[in-house]
Amino acid sequence: MSDYRRRLSQEQQQLQQKIQVRLIEMGAPGLLLTALAEQGLDGIAGQLDQFPDRQLYGLCQRLTQVEAALCQLDLGLYGICCDCEAEIELDRLAADPAEQRCARCTGSRV
Repeated sequence: MSDYRRRLSQEQQQLQQKIQVRLIEMGAPGLLLTALAEQGLDGIAGQLDQFPDRQLYGLCQRLTQVEAALCQLDLGLYGICCDCEAEIELDRLAADPAEQRCARCTGSRV
């Protein structure tokens, strides 16, 4: 589990930096950047609609997934499918440590 936590934490930091860079590129005010640095995505979520951008949306969506997985690790719920509550296959978690669904539930959503 510590490897998953390490990978997720690294990705979280990288995503936060990419979001900050993207907001700067889009001319976001300094207060928004400060809120992002101090409070994370939750601190700016209500203001993101001012910046309609597919790249920014994708980065924020992925950061939400990564932060959810980190929270699940803290709660002892990591690796449990959010739909059926079965264990998520290790190869799926190795490929994407923020995976939220087992193979069966992912297949049924397609």
